[in-house]
Amino acid sequence: LDSIPPVLPALHEAHKISSKVARLGFEWPHIDDVFGRLDEEGGELREAMAQSASDVRQDQIEDEVGDAFFVLVNIARHLNIDSESALNRSNRKFRSRFRHLESAFASEGKTVEDASLAEMEAMWQKAKKDLG
Repeated sequence: LDSIPPVLPALHEAHKISSKVARLGFEWPHIDDVFGRLDEEGGELREAMAQSASDVRQDQIEDEVGDAFFVLVNIARHLNIDSESALNRSNRKFRSRFRHLESAFASEGKTVEDASLAEMEAMWQKAKKDLG
């Protein structure tokens, strides 16, 4: 793994690492196995978060979030999807939907800050339907 520069963006570095070790045989043969790891990492994250306040270590929680990201990169790799591109696309989609939500509230004479979470969720679902 020394040939992979640690200065790459994290998603790209994770893709390179997982690709390289997969070529060496350290690979889940089926994508369902990778989803199993995602479930496992989600459980480990919930477990870390559930520890009593005095036992919670932020670095442990951060490690578990990072592990979940790494598994998601592996899922993307299995599907021949570039993780960075996928996340950028999701960011653009989120921005567009949120702008739509803000505009819809403005047309009602409201702001997002004035809306309840239930109202925001309903408007979010409408934005998803309207914008795809």
